[in-house]
Amino acid sequence: MSDYAIRAIERKEKPKVVRRNGFIPGVIYGKNYKSENVKFKEKKFLKLLSTHSQKAKIKVKINDEIKLCLIKEIQKDPVLEKIIHVAMQIVNEHDLVKQKVPIIFQGQEELAKNNLIVQVLIPEAEISGKAAEIPEAIYINIKDKKPGEKVTVADINVGPSLKVMDDPNKTYAIILTSKEYAD
Repeated sequence: MSDYAIRAIERKEKPKVVRRNGFIPGVIYGKNYKSENVKFKEKKFLKLLSTHSQKAKIKVKINDEIKLCLIKEIQKDPVLEKIIHVAMQIVNEHDLVKQKVPIIFQGQEELAKNNLIVQVLIPEAEISGKAAEIPEAIYINIKDKKPGEKVTVADINVGPSLKVMDDPNKTYAIILTSKEYAD
């Protein structure tokens, strides 16, 4: 997490008006914090997302205070793919939280050399632990996987202080031959 904080501006306008004026509407909520409708400058928010995942921990400046927030949801227009709404949860770094974290499958180039590919079934895992320790992404090395092998909870290493909340039998991805994938 960087020291950069994005400014959340109090919002009274309707979301449509906010978007038309170059902002992204959102809501910020948290324990012991009254839910607040806010807006973010679209260009600054997109710049932030260019260096963070869509489930990142970020610093948000609300009035004159900087708060640690988890991006809980980003809604996009299904046709235009533009962000239409953002929901953020204020957390303390010691709070126990659950967060869906994107999975990054590493070693796909090595698989390709062997005419293998990874078919991603579920692109994220739910992790529980202290807010400060939740990673921005989970990295799983799949370069040595064989055809038919599955990527499951057992392949996720998040350390002793975090816990994967997903069913242990959940399959995140399957390794296929290029031919199987084409069929």
